[in-house]
Amino acid sequence: GQGRVHCIEVDSDTAQAGAVLAALERLRESDPDWKWQDYAILAREWTALSGVRSLFEQQKSEIPMDMVMDIRSQPPLQRVREFALFIDRLREMEEELRTAPALIALAGELQAGQNNRWWRRLSRLLDDWQQEAGDGELPVAMFLEYLFETLREQRRERIGDDAVFLGTVHAAKGLEFAHVFILDGGWQRAVQQGSQEEERRLYYVGMTRARETLTLLQNRSRPNPFSLNLSGDFLLRTSYTQSEQPGFQPCRYTMLALKDIDLGYAGRKSADNPIHTALAALEPGSPLTLCKQENRLLLLSANRPVAVISKAASKYWADRTETVISIRVVAMVRRTAKDGDPAYRHLYRTEQWEVPLVEITHRV
Repeated sequence: GQGRVHCIEVDSDTAQAGAVLAALERLRESDPDWKWQDYAILAREWTALSGVRSLFEQQKSEIPMDMVMDIRSQPPLQRVREFALFIDRLREMEEELRTAPALIALAGELQAGQNNRWWRRLSRLLDDWQQEAGDGELPVAMFLEYLFETLREQRRERIGDDAVFLGTVHAAKGLEFAHVFILDGGWQRAVQQGSQEEERRLYYVGMTRARETLTLLQNRSRPNPFSLNLSGDFLLRTSYTQSEQPGFQPCRYTMLALKDIDLGYAGRKSADNPIHTALAALEPGSPLTLCKQENRLLLLSANRPVAVISKAASKYWADRTETVISIRVVAMVRRTAKDGDPAYRHLYRTEQWEVPLVEITHRV
């Protein structure tokens, strides 16, 4: 684009995803210093991002994607298994002095060869602590305070390492990337339902996430009112005409929030019940399946129930089970008998258990 904003016109949502995929693959081939983390794909709504992600995955593009969780679906990070295990160890030595390298070594021992997104996130946090605190001995209590404060601030931080950032414009506020794509979809409807000026400002926020290059997508069938009205020497308009992607079936990705899970289900089982062994064996990426049981839906691992979907969520998914393609664990979240409504605590038969946070991939 030679320094200009690039606007790519497409004929459909599928073509939009194809245009972004083609642009990223072309740029990867031409840039010897390519880093996926320099790129972001932003949208007004999550559904537009789902279309891009599903095409990338089905075309086996090998483009690593970091689809940021909706903050409403994220658990308290200190309850995520990897952080909770680390915090348990730190509590045991809270009155002691430790160097940053010693804390990094401790995390490595707990990790025991595992390499999931949460351990990597903890590793980055420890690296930041080392840069801030140096290698001198400091109270573990001081690091714990830093850890909890950082986790509160990082609930919407990107999880992946060297990956393209996929998120809504709202999720990208406060972040910057060298190269940004802004998808069409949802802007016109948002204008009709709300304030045009408010939506225009949000679109502008998305634009200002870009430091070096900015690419706007425009769907001719229902054009974005903001990109449609752009003109001037700063703008380069091109078209992407490949509207069909062989074998492509668009998917949706739904993250079940903790409110969508019966949080006390495993807690009502005794400590020696096999469900706790099954839960301990789960890790990010583990597959689960759905099973109907009367008016509830169960999540199974190797045909063993590990969680129950809440009544409200079961009612929603009961007629949609045939659309489900896969269910994957995103995180294992700790729960204790002291959590929740005191009126139900007498039902618990163990003091601590885990709840799987899952993502459902399903057909449109």
